[in-house]
Amino acid sequence: MWTPLSDEERLSRALEEYDRHRKEGHYETALQTLKSDLEARIGKDPRIHLHDVQARVKSRGSFEAKVRKDPSRDVEDVLGVRVITYFRDDAKWVEQLIRDMLMIREGTYSNKADKLDDREFGYRSIQFVAEVPPLGYGTTRQDGVSNGILPKALSPNVVEIQIRTVLEHAWAEVEHDVYARRDTPTSRSIRRRFALTAALIENADEQLETLRDALDPDHPGETVLETQTNDGFLQRFYENERSSIELDEKIVTALDLPKGRPPKYDREVSRAVDVAGLDSTEALRSALGRSPAHAVRMAIVCVDVDHSLILPDAIDGVDDVPVAFPGIGLYWLALGLLHEHQKPHVSFNSVSPGRLHEYREVGRYLLHNPAVSALTVRAQYWALRHESGEVFSPNNEFVIRQLD
Repeated sequence: MWTPLSDEERLSRALEEYDRHRKEGHYETALQTLKSDLEARIGKDPRIHLHDVQARVKSRGSFEAKVRKDPSRDVEDVLGVRVITYFRDDAKWVEQLIRDMLMIREGTYSNKADKLDDREFGYRSIQFVAEVPPLGYGTTRQDGVSNGILPKALSPNVVEIQIRTVLEHAWAEVEHDVYARRDTPTSRSIRRRFALTAALIENADEQLETLRDALDPDHPGETVLETQTNDGFLQRFYENERSSIELDEKIVTALDLPKGRPPKYDREVSRAVDVAGLDSTEALRSALGRSPAHAVRMAIVCVDVDHSLILPDAIDGVDDVPVAFPGIGLYWLALGLLHEHQKPHVSFNSVSPGRLHEYREVGRYLLHNPAVSALTVRAQYWALRHESGEVFSPNNEFVIRQLD
């Protein structure tokens, strides 16, 4: 019988893996290789004015403190690389170069400037978690991912990337060391001075770009990355689109679950939508318009209410109370439509390839047999599903052999 790990057991396992990688030099070797490769590639790009590339391995004390704070969450910033440029719009070129080298983990991208209100000034930086493809730097997803499983968070192939300007870096370092670490509250006048300094730095960054453009009229113009433009669109969609919200409510009712926001649920929704090829607002609305009941039936058949709803194959399990998270309707709708268009190269570490194959067959059957009770399908599916989900056997194609 499956027994969830205690917080101390999770901490012990995490520290054991961290210590093994440090002892064998995996972290330092991987970090130095990545840093050197980044410096070489950025140095060859005439569009980028590089100041520095910094790299660090999180100290054992800092790592342990972060795990103790929330043992259920993965620590994905054991390795960290910070790229510091002279001009703010260099960031887009650096980001594009890194996207060509590494694979960005869905749901981890954050542009801190986008979170500031129009009248706010403060911490500005682009950051995300990336991984080295199995075949090395610069390999495409199609070439680099053979089994669809992401490296574990503590793998030396997982790294947090930050991109910022020299001025943004200076402000962030001072703000962190002088202001953020204080245990006592600061006065309103001090907070206003920090905000004023941030505003001055933002203005200085803009003025430096203006001066550069005046002196270098041939500098490449503004280009907005499609991935950056669309980042966050999915969360805005399922939190504001009426049909998506209504579908979430139907699943809440059908499963009789409380609502909540478990760790990284947004990333899991993003991965499910991505693997199903629902990569535009039009595609999402079309799927919601024609198949809302299908998502409810998929959830009834496949959800394991004894484990986390979004980590059905987690080896160690998750002992949090199961909840219905925002976007749960899109999550199960996407998995139920895998048979229509599944991207074979998309990584999905919380659902194994074997389980995805099962979901694809379940979704196909449910869509083509709407009159069959979802509870009937659930009983037969759970009698035949592979225990770990790692392997899919042709003998488990119950859709064709057992239910037709």
